[in-house]
Amino acid sequence: MFLVYFKFLDNKDDIAKVRKCFAGLWSLDDADVVRSAVGKPDLFALKPQREGGGNNIYGDSVRETLVRLQKEGMEELAAYILIQRIFPTSVPSFLVREGTMTRSL
Repeated sequence: MFLVYFKFLDNKDDIAKVRKCFAGLWSLDDADVVRSAVGKPDLFALKPQREGGGNNIYGDSVRETLVRLQKEGMEELAAYILIQRIFPTSVPSFLVREGTMTRSL
C-alpha cells in the first residue's frame, strides 16, 4: 500500500506522518476491514467501481450492502471499494457578494 512513499522517503517516521494525511481505501477482499465496516458503518463509505461518481453508500446502508454483497459472492464484492469517511472540522467562513458580507458556520 502506498509503496511510492519508499521512492521518495527513506525514514519510516516520515512515511508514517505522510500516510496520516490520506484516508484509508480498501478492496472488499480484506475480511478484517469488511468486518470493521459492518461493526462501525458510520466510519466508512462504499464507493462503486464505475465512472461518473456519485452513488456512494453511507451509514447503516454500508452494513446492509456489505452483508448482501457477501452473500452474493466475490464478483459482487469486487464492484465496490471501501473508503474511510472524513469528518472535517467546521470553520466559520465569509462570503462577499455584491458588496454584502454573510457569515456561515
